[in-house]
Amino acid sequence: MMKMEERMKNSPKGTIFTNSDFYDISNPDAVKMPLHRLYSSNKIYRLISGYYTIPYYSNVLHEYGYPSANAMAEKLAEKYAWNICPSGVVSFKKKFYPCNWARYDLVLQGGCKLVPKENAIAYFGKDYKAMSNMIYGESIPFETMMKRIQQYEGQLNKTVLGQIRMQG
Repeated sequence: MMKMEERMKNSPKGTIFTNSDFYDISNPDAVKMPLHRLYSSNKIYRLISGYYTIPYYSNVLHEYGYPSANAMAEKLAEKYAWNICPSGVVSFKKKFYPCNWARYDLVLQGGCKLVPKENAIAYFGKDYKAMSNMIYGESIPFETMMKRIQQYEGQLNKTVLGQIRMQG
């Protein structure tokens, strides 16, 4: 049970697990009981029979989140060897422009990042200052530009979450 729990905790947020995900640790008959114990002790959440996850806390929504319907469909498709036709922009990008660093899944959770990390902001600030004489017309202060980008990021994520709630 410890190995199963450890694997679940070390997996990305929102990962869906089935019994077969643990067959390398134990035989199929011995996997069900530990999963049931973890579920009974509220350490994992049962999505449907045989499908489990560890809920994650969303700092954007200020509530616990669960895997998307798309993630559940992908996990079911994996089990039954189905092919899923991609739908929507995120699915299109995942299929035709795959890159691990893009984190397309965060967009659908209202976690789109437009503002760079702190160390990058310092670098971009220096570069912006060095290039300011090449900007045609009036240039805005770098700090003002970063504040506007931060505002746009907040508006974008709020809009995405609003759309998701309307669809859900």
